Amino acid sequence: MIKQTQLFLSAEDEPVFSDAIRAVRPQLAVVDGSRWRTRTPPVVSSISACSSTRAFLWDREIVERLPSFPREDDEFEGPATGVVLELTRSRRKENLLLSGRLAASTGVQDKRVAAAMDQFAADVWKVMKAVTAPVVAVDPSTGAIVRDRVPEYRAGHHAVAWANASAAHLFRDRSVLQVFFKPKR
Repeated sequence: MIKQTQLFLSAEDEPVFSDAIRAVRPQLAVVDGSRWRTRTPPVVSSISACSSTRAFLWDREIVERLPSFPREDDEFEGPATGVVLELTRSRRKENLLLSGRLAASTGVQDKRVAAAMDQFAADVWKVMKAVTAPVVAVDPSTGAIVRDRVPEYRAGHHAVAWANASAAHLFRDRSVLQVFFKPKR
């Protein structure tokens, strides 16, 4: 399974998302980045506790140990796909909240692990839809809606409140400079 959704999550949305996933997946671990100082992944309590811009969602019930390999810089590289889901975190830049991304690429050779990861991804996407809201694409200078349906983007409820607090607060795709969004009303 390969899928992704662009997310606008504020710092306040991140623990809400982590806790909501943990409610349906109690063995959830949040790994802080893909480069580690030791073979043991740096597990933190929530996405918001990560120092890295990338968090990895790991269900320890599916795989007990994450694979890693030593790097030339004396660190270890952990997985970014297969047995984890990747969350690139949103970031604020003045009056913009730049998109993050939730991604799953769960194709692994072990059929049991592949099926379990597909179900994990389905569960996480269901949670994500429950704790986020739809957005619309807008013209940043007028606020006029230019595209009413953009299902590949979602916004956390705290991010929605932030965007609704000011006409100047906009969501923007992190990599496409001229694509702007507001919460759907």
